[in-house]
Amino acid sequence: QELHVLGISSMNYKPEVYRKHPTWINEAHKLGMTVTARSLNTRTLVRDMIEAGVDNIATDFPVQAMDVRASQDEIVM
Repeated sequence: QELHVLGISSMNYKPEVYRKHPTWINEAHKLGMTVTARSLNTRTLVRDMIEAGVDNIATDFPVQAMDVRASQDEIVM
């Protein structure tokens, strides 16, 4: 909420921050903000942050992250 008041429309933190503050992702979305998780360099972190509801992922391994996302889409369908 503090970022939104300052006119910032997106937030970008490491997964540890989102784990410490689990309500931030939903709160940001309610305010119309986008949420990015950075430094997601394991499949587990990618999966966890997708499940948490982040909009964007920053990783050194984009192909592997896309594989994780694709496998989650298969499970949902």
